[in-house]
Amino acid sequence: MNRAILKQEAKTHMAKAHPHVMLVTLVYMIIPFVFNWLTNIPAQSIDPSAAQDGLLYYGSMFQNYIMPTSWLIFGLSFVVGVLLSIVEYGYTYSYCLKVSREQPASFGAIFDLVSRAGKCILIGLVMSIISSLPVIPGLVFQMLEFSAFGSIISIIGWIISIWLSLGFSQAVFVMIDNPDIGVMACLRESLSLMSGNRMQYFVLQLSFLPWVFACLLIIPVFWVTPYMSVTFAGYYRYLIGDTGRAAQRDEEPSPYDDQNMWRP
Repeated sequence: MNRAILKQEAKTHMAKAHPHVMLVTLVYMIIPFVFNWLTNIPAQSIDPSAAQDGLLYYGSMFQNYIMPTSWLIFGLSFVVGVLLSIVEYGYTYSYCLKVSREQPASFGAIFDLVSRAGKCILIGLVMSIISSLPVIPGLVFQMLEFSAFGSIISIIGWIISIWLSLGFSQAVFVMIDNPDIGVMACLRESLSLMSGNRMQYFVLQLSFLPWVFACLLIIPVFWVTPYMSVTFAGYYRYLIGDTGRAAQRDEEPSPYDDQNMWRP
């Protein structure tokens, strides 16, 4: 896999996208602020001093107004959290995959996965649970004050967790291309695609670290974010054989596979 060409192709696909990826990314980044603002409206309607007075002197009002409002805030926060996860999946996977394939990708693509919210949530949940299991023993040993041994177990656990996460990294892409298969089938197919490719993908992710640091200083984050995500979508296409010049495995080995990993 030619990492330099993969990134160059991502830039080419981004330049051809309409509306521009930076504009879509800006809208995507604004959505969480809007959702959080809407969630905070009920909380702002509660006066803490009035709540105390209601607790002391107007018990029935405290029970009928303050408590239901608190449950409303909790419910809204939960729903907003789920919706934001679906929007994140929609942008990172569906929208950026369309951009990588030079398919029509408008603002609506951010919400493509709303209709498959249940499957997205289950994939994310299963991935999180399985990837978190290796970390638990180290935490237990540290809680029992076996500090040195617990630290070693924690490091090993995190390495295994990262290894598992890399294996499941293509599951949502698989779901998008195969909407009829189940959650576990998506995860198994991702593991199959990533077999022997985990380190390659890990190095690809690491190669963006300078860009992440640079976006904190001089480069807009709403350019770096789609650049990374479209490149990762291009890597998925490489894995399934749906790509262009970047799929140069054996016939044209790239000098960038073993050196210059920080090349933009």
